[in-house]
Amino acid sequence: MKRTLTALLAFFSLITLQAHAQTPPGDTLIDVKTFNERDVTVGVPTVRRADGTVCVGYIQAAGYDTQTETTDVRIGRICGMPRPGEVMPAQLQSIGNFAQNGMLVQTPNTTVSN
Repeated sequence: MKRTLTALLAFFSLITLQAHAQTPPGDTLIDVKTFNERDVTVGVPTVRRADGTVCVGYIQAAGYDTQTETTDVRIGRICGMPRPGEVMPAQLQSIGNFAQNGMLVQTPNTTVSN
């Protein structure tokens, strides 16, 4: 029970911290997707910037250090103007998920415009 409560408190603290850390004044938090990496819940934000661009986060890298027993997750993001009525950058087609050493890593699939 104590571990579950600690995990829940950490989760809500993470979302609160990410919402404040990832959204400068004038930006709007659109969504937070959550993923479990070993014993850590990771919140990955989607943000609309004040200039109208949208930034979608993804798990760029993840690893686990067996000596220190720590989980390391790096969040990347792709930003751009969205198509009308959408909440993702126009160049972002999808985000692919794959496992690397038992952990989730994501790859954005994008198009290049001339």
